[in-house]
Amino acid sequence: MGDNCADTTFASCVAIRDDLPNLADGIFSVDPDGAGTGEPAFEVVCDMTLSEGGWTLVGQEREGDSGTFKFLGAQVGDPSAAAHQGSDALFGARFAGAYQEVRVDWSNKKGANGGLYFRTTEEMFANTVNTAMPVLDFWTNDPKLSGWMTSAGGAVLCRASRSPNVRPGDTSWALKPQDQPAGDCGCNGAAWAGFGAFYGGHTNATACTPYGGGWAGVVDDGQPKGNITWWATKIWIR
Repeated sequence: MGDNCADTTFASCVAIRDDLPNLADGIFSVDPDGAGTGEPAFEVVCDMTLSEGGWTLVGQEREGDSGTFKFLGAQVGDPSAAAHQGSDALFGARFAGAYQEVRVDWSNKKGANGGLYFRTTEEMFANTVNTAMPVLDFWTNDPKLSGWMTSAGGAVLCRASRSPNVRPGDTSWALKPQDQPAGDCGCNGAAWAGFGAFYGGHTNATACTPYGGGWAGVVDDGQPKGNITWWATKIWIR
């Protein structure tokens, strides 16, 4: 499209899918703020297969790494390096206001894996604290997590960290049953209070505890939410 194919960069993977519905999974160039304005286009991984496709990979953290997702509103790493080399990165804020669905996948070398899905009612990739954001249509393939959310009548998204001065040592963010206390996300304390799917905080002198880590997966009351780094984790939007 356009002179010398100048107008072929879309805003996201779902925009590509809507215009070219038969494309396979792959790496594509996107420009969320529009061609010729703001930041330049960059490359991302597009999942064109799962649930009718159109998923844009906006964050990934390799097994054994930590801290990439501690501030959801921050931009970490290089999107193109993440797409081509699998490097750690988070750049969901580049797509602020331009998505409705979120998917989180996790796995490790021992063969364990899981996934969850929800629709957002507020901006997820923001540099603010909000410990009880309602989400819609929550789904997970983890039976324990699914049971908790069903019993509670729904889920909430907890974002407990804000760069640079709010750095909870236990939980940076989490998906929890909607009847859980808001205080069970962030500084959970010695009892590791709360249950759901958690991303741990990180070691820092200003944190409420001296622990840190990455995706903790599905954890119950009394189980650690921080100092966990054995999951490879990906965040997708659509």
